[in-house]
Amino acid sequence: MLPEDEGTDSVLPADFAAALESVFIGSVELTRNGYDMSAAIAERREMNTTLFSIAASYEKVMLEGDSIVLACIDALSQVLYSTGCSLRGRNVLVMGARGNLGRLSIDHLSNLLESSKEQLWGCDLKVDWPKPEPGSIPQWAEWSTSDKPLENVGGETSAYGKLPKEVRYGFDVILGWTGGPKTVETKTGSVTYQTITGQDIADWLTEGREKASLYLVSGS
Repeated sequence: MLPEDEGTDSVLPADFAAALESVFIGSVELTRNGYDMSAAIAERREMNTTLFSIAASYEKVMLEGDSIVLACIDALSQVLYSTGCSLRGRNVLVMGARGNLGRLSIDHLSNLLESSKEQLWGCDLKVDWPKPEPGSIPQWAEWSTSDKPLENVGGETSAYGKLPKEVRYGFDVILGWTGGPKTVETKTGSVTYQTITGQDIADWLTEGREKASLYLVSGS
């Protein structure tokens, strides 16, 4: 905490928002989660400040996004190499697989695995989403719209719990690009989409027989 400065404090307004009003232009949001949260606030009330965002820009998604994906996969590979293992023979689940980073990671992983159609799976609540309205997606982002199925994978689902048990217990790498559980309001009430719970991990440890280790990788 900064010490009080009576000379400066006497000139500034007592209210912090009023003190910033003449000098603060706005804030810049870099992440899609933050952008969606800000957009949700803006739907309920007028924003107190101007919000700028590059979260859904070409530079953020296609350029920086691909570099982030490559860095995460490389970090995972280095961890595996340090134990004398490699990624090539792993069974991998990508959480958030229909998002921008998820799709990019699916593309890269499909080239690294021995047989991606047997080893690679996707999970994303967007599997259950309706097709986007025409014109709602920029042309450069149409490759990752929510209704486009994944390619070169063994399968995909909207929730981890919907995967067959033999598939769930066969994973030894789970790469997550999503946040925590998401609650969506529907006409019949609220629905909570879980990601992976502690019970899911416990089930893998107690019932899984195929794999000796499970690597949990966070893209954030």
